[in-house]
Amino acid sequence: MSSAGDLSRFQVAVICTLLVLIVFGAVVAYMRSRPRQISVKETGSYSSRDKKRMLTVHVAGAVVKPGLYRLTEGSRVADALSMAGGATQDGILDDVNLASRIKDGQKVLVPRSNGTLSSEGATEQGGASALINVNTADEEELEKLPGIGPSLAKSIVEYRRRNGPFSTVEELENVGGIGPRKLELMKEQVTI
Repeated sequence: MSSAGDLSRFQVAVICTLLVLIVFGAVVAYMRSRPRQISVKETGSYSSRDKKRMLTVHVAGAVVKPGLYRLTEGSRVADALSMAGGATQDGILDDVNLASRIKDGQKVLVPRSNGTLSSEGATEQGGASALINVNTADEEELEKLPGIGPSLAKSIVEYRRRNGPFSTVEELENVGGIGPRKLELMKEQVTI
């Protein structure tokens, strides 16, 4: 085994440099491992309204301007209807919970009243021209349709309760007991 005195000046310089690098690396590693306080800078460009999450809602049915609307999180169905210009004359707001909070992707559907609107805007009731809205009619009204008895009327109301309002008249075929033939019988007397 050689002694330290047998090392050349170059070898001593290399060893000293390695020792300095090892000590320097240990100090740097120690300093980086220590916890540091992190500060988050707030910029003045964001208001508290901008920090709220934006939700997109589809407002449809008997409203002045149906379509997609963006509202802040925490908004109510009434706010969405207000953005859509409110309900039309034939809209039934009693069937809509105006106080409920909206959810992203929600569809707010304002159902139309039974019957059709005449040119003056008044609703025609009774007679052959009155249409039955399958999204708002109760069991008694649904029984007025050809081929619909108490059992099928109850099935339509139950289907609507479980799956939400019908989006097309043809969707009635999804109700057990209503096939293409029965749908054809009542198609001219129903509306959505």
